[in-house]
Amino acid sequence: MDIFEEIVKLKNEGIPAALVTIIKTKGSTPREVGAKMIVAGDGTARGTIGGGCVEGQVWDEAKEVIKNGKVKILEFDLLDDPLEGEGQACGGWMQVLIEPVAVPDTAIILGAGHISLNLGILLNMLGFRLIIADDRDEYASAERFPEADEIIVSEFENLFEKLKITDNTYIVIVTRGHKYDRMMLEKSLRTNACYVGMIGSRAKLKALFDSMKSQGFDDKDIKRVHSPIGIPIHSETPEEIAVSIAAEIIKFKKELHGKAKG
Repeated sequence: MDIFEEIVKLKNEGIPAALVTIIKTKGSTPREVGAKMIVAGDGTARGTIGGGCVEGQVWDEAKEVIKNGKVKILEFDLLDDPLEGEGQACGGWMQVLIEPVAVPDTAIILGAGHISLNLGILLNMLGFRLIIADDRDEYASAERFPEADEIIVSEFENLFEKLKITDNTYIVIVTRGHKYDRMMLEKSLRTNACYVGMIGSRAKLKALFDSMKSQGFDDKDIKRVHSPIGIPIHSETPEEIAVSIAAEIIKFKKELHGKAKG
């Protein structure tokens, strides 16, 4: 297994991870200096630094590194451990480095119309991994969205089966009609996406939310929705609306990571 190829795969899928490397050893250890493993944010792992209880402790620490983004160095005395089984105890010492493998936040734009054309350019400039999705191949195409990392053409009813959504995913709903907007909103609220925004007038959105509440969605769900989407700059054209949405996403992201100023 090529660890670095695995890192590239995780980045392409938008899954954060931590890289664990043995950097020093003394005495008898299960792996040598340079041995690596990856702990991914989805709970999976690739590679090994020797197994056993040490690897279990490293796994827990790696999940914390993924969460806070801070490098950590740990030391382990590999004393006889009854849980290791016969012939597994080493008696040496090792030091491991745990580094966060940052991945770009993912922006999924549902709908490939005029607003999406402009918003895609802006979100790409801001460093997002960009996914465009629509049910019309003449709209969702590489020719129209050369900056997109992924383009999905699918019936909206089946679209979410093709999406991998994590808590660093931003969803923007700008489909061509109310029916699909509602469908995409309901599906989005069943994910752990950190941001869900939808276009629409206040009157339309109020009626929609009232209807959704009658079908099992609660106030907590509704409060997750950024709507009307975008910061209030009296935007009218697709270009202006795209700027207002991008600005709101920037603001939300800064506040989410505790970096808002003023």
